[in-house]
Amino acid sequence: MSILERLYDGKVYPCEEILPQNRAEYRAVSGKVGDDYEHLLKALSPELVKRFEELDKGRTKLSTMQAYANFEYGFKLGAMLMPRESISCQRTEYRQSD
Repeated sequence: MSILERLYDGKVYPCEEILPQNRAEYRAVSGKVGDDYEHLLKALSPELVKRFEELDKGRTKLSTMQAYANFEYGFKLGAMLMPRESISCQRTEYRQSD
């Protein structure tokens, strides 16, 4: 199935498919963050747990907004570069055929 078919069928989920290059380090850091999060929840009073969870939701929202902005910028930059690269490749192919 081509990328266009996947896009049309609603089967393209960039935010779910992007993982850091160093997946082992990512998993280790993610696990540590999860452990620390759980440790803090157990140590905090119910009042502070609620406040901490609100803080976490806010930080997650900010992170999601930043990821969206990064994706949008990268996509637009890639789209702007494609015609230039295509022309550059065509010139190279033309020169090589002479």
